[in-house]
Amino acid sequence: MIHYESKTIGSVDAKSILEDTQQLKKELEEKTIDLIFDCSEFDLNVSLLDEIRELQKNKNKCFVIVLPVEKHEEYSADWNLVPSMQEALDFISFEQMQRDLGF
Repeated sequence: MIHYESKTIGSVDAKSILEDTQQLKKELEEKTIDLIFDCSEFDLNVSLLDEIRELQKNKNKCFVIVLPVEKHEEYSADWNLVPSMQEALDFISFEQMQRDLGF
């Protein structure tokens, strides 16, 4: 279910999340990685996204959602929303550098 972009970054597309939410939660509980959810083609329930967001926050790991710009206003300003997968990878890389530097 989780596709690894690198050793420390995983991504999941919304369609596969809808197919097996329990499997995703199990994998996330076992892993400590930064995570990208690609919701560019499918919308997900905000409560599920918030649950995953909190799990990632408790692990001190990033959670970035790829979402079309026109849908960004549907989410709180403190969510990490980007319009493309490349921007999500860049965002996480920057966050990892800050963590490595102790910020």
